[in-house]
Amino acid sequence: LGIPMSYIKVIIPYIGGGFGGKDDEGPLTAAKAALAAYLTRRPVFLMYTREESIRMHPKREATIIRYKSGATKDGKLTAIDVTIIHDTGAYANRGPYILWRATVHASGPYDVPNAKVDGYCVYTNKVPQGSFRGFGNPSVQFAAEAQMDELAGKLGMDPVEFRLKNLLRPGSLTITSQLLDHAVGIAEAVEKLAKTMEWSKRRKEIEEFNKKSKRYKRGIGLGVGWHGISTSRGVPDWSNAYIKIDKDGSVTVFTGIIEMGQGSPNTSHRQIVAEILGAPIEKIRVVFGTSDAPDTGATHASRGTSIGAIGVLVAAAKIRERLNKLAAEVLNTSPDNIVIENGIVHPKGKKEPSMTWDELVKLAYSRGVDLSATGYFFLPKGKFDDARGQGFAYPAYSYVAVAVEVEVDTYTGQVRVLRAWPALAAGRIINPVQVEGQMEGAIVQGMGYVLMEQLVFDEKGRILNADLTDYVIPTALDAPKIEKPVYVEDLFRYGPFGAKGVGEMALIPVPAAIANAVSHALGVRITRLPLTPENVYFLIKKVKK
Repeated sequence: LGIPMSYIKVIIPYIGGGFGGKDDEGPLTAAKAALAAYLTRRPVFLMYTREESIRMHPKREATIIRYKSGATKDGKLTAIDVTIIHDTGAYANRGPYILWRATVHASGPYDVPNAKVDGYCVYTNKVPQGSFRGFGNPSVQFAAEAQMDELAGKLGMDPVEFRLKNLLRPGSLTITSQLLDHAVGIAEAVEKLAKTMEWSKRRKEIEEFNKKSKRYKRGIGLGVGWHGISTSRGVPDWSNAYIKIDKDGSVTVFTGIIEMGQGSPNTSHRQIVAEILGAPIEKIRVVFGTSDAPDTGATHASRGTSIGAIGVLVAAAKIRERLNKLAAEVLNTSPDNIVIENGIVHPKGKKEPSMTWDELVKLAYSRGVDLSATGYFFLPKGKFDDARGQGFAYPAYSYVAVAVEVEVDTYTGQVRVLRAWPALAAGRIINPVQVEGQMEGAIVQGMGYVLMEQLVFDEKGRILNADLTDYVIPTALDAPKIEKPVYVEDLFRYGPFGAKGVGEMALIPVPAAIANAVSHALGVRITRLPLTPENVYFLIKKVKK
């Protein structure tokens, strides 16, 4: 439009199910509406039908992967040679960035001393490739985890035992030679998961079941994944927030992080402020989804809490320091000795003398104490050599493991996921209920990825099944029993209270886990997705021949 940014106000309402797609289409849709409004001087509402959205919206990358692995006889990985080919559609769009992430994560969360990874984006006549939950990672983890099961089988080792020999730990180097000096809890998470779900016992029980059952075969599979948090390499990354406290003790937090189903502004941000200030959580309101709030960076790349809330923490800490100093003067103690929790202010170890949160705020106003603050944090990063593919890739990695049990109807090819066990090493779990929701949703979404969802194109690249009748997605009726997650809180030094991201990595190992479970059930390696009943049926027929 050619007008200053300060003259434009963007308001983002509650958005359901972002999952990355609104990274691409959201700004374009908003820009079209804004241009029409600017030119006509009238309000403009732009809406796509479901069919229009499916036909034009960027899609997750279709991928071909060639993967070769080497290991010693005692089960230590030595090398990988990987080629990744992405269908980027008619335009590059985010294709190169998605491919870059896939190449960096190609080893899986394992210590691999030698790696050769080549990636290619191929133009086709289809809709462009775009952001989707996992951003290039689920497909390459599917390949890496298939290799882990195959190697374990060749070496006569249990799949869990083989993984534990090779998982990254503090002090490990990634395949880009980034030193992981802290916040690496995946080995402990896998170990705890295997113990909690009784992996070995369950695997033997399933194999006994399969000996007796002719039509139905069961399998158990493990998928392990990792995901770099926030933006990659030296791309500038920051967090920014503003907090003010009104005379009645109510607290308003302004953040640029938006709400698209992940819940961070209204849950973790409020919890962090309540924890730092000691104010009752019901007095804390978060203003988000407006350009009047500070620029906190994008709400993507699992950075809503892990990076986005750092500014909130910094701003709250500034105000808390001032309040501690004031309370110490009134209660005749030192600032370090002040406790503010659940709206009560008192010296450490004593209930009296005390005052309420509201009384402290009123006193601060009468004494001229500033009860507003901006919190800003610029994330330290290292250097990356693009020519060699070596160096600092991400500020931190979150890790996740999922085990699933499946049942395959060998007469029809139908696969049912019976049960799932998730484990997470994602730093401090600030809101466990919210994280459980992420894991549960991701497991069901991963079932769609593996078992149901498939786009059909004609020779001109047009999508033929552009509706939810022919493009099948899972429903609540398809959901398996999902156990409570196993948590390992491997704290990230820059995250608020040590938090890392959860949203994307929750999905990443699910396709691998389901495919490995089906491989276990049928005794044949799954190398192609989706596992629709038709595809599984013909695979079974092929094996029987």
